[in-house]
Amino acid sequence: MNIIYRYSFSEILEIIQQQVYLTKGCYLTIQEQEILKGTWNNLSYREIAESLYLSNGYVRIIASALWKTLSSVFGENITKANFYYTINNILQLDNTDNNNDHRNQYPKEHILIVDDSLEIIQLISRFLNKNGYRVSAFMNGNDALMFLKNQSINQSINQSNYIRYFHARYKWL
Repeated sequence: MNIIYRYSFSEILEIIQQQVYLTKGCYLTIQEQEILKGTWNNLSYREIAESLYLSNGYVRIIASALWKTLSSVFGENITKANFYYTINNILQLDNTDNNNDHRNQYPKEHILIVDDSLEIIQLISRFLNKNGYRVSAFMNGNDALMFLKNQSINQSINQSNYIRYFHARYKWL
């Protein structure tokens, strides 16, 4: 049964991001997300590299590390060649075990955090995740802008507005 076709790439990416964050405490980089997107769209590494304006060799290095990370996170050998099959099996097992649809597990509000301090990103991300928000975080504006080309968000938090945001929203600052 091909359960993977019930999901859009964005939904699959969110499931993967959530699991990577829960397991590794970080999110996939823009390049890693683009490699997954290219894999989803059956692109070669050369085509993915061209879309990212990177060399084919560099994309292969990033991809190798990505597949190792995903294999570690999901406990199964995941490669470019078996990505669909393995993610489909993971979704089927999860669907059978939990009788849940991942799309209902994720918060409705998506918040983007941009800050050059990893500690600040982790602190704010943990707080927001515990309070039911979906968070995407970046340490520089260029990565955040690349992310925004393919994703929509409800709020953004950066150095100039996060204190005002939390004060207005939670009245604790």
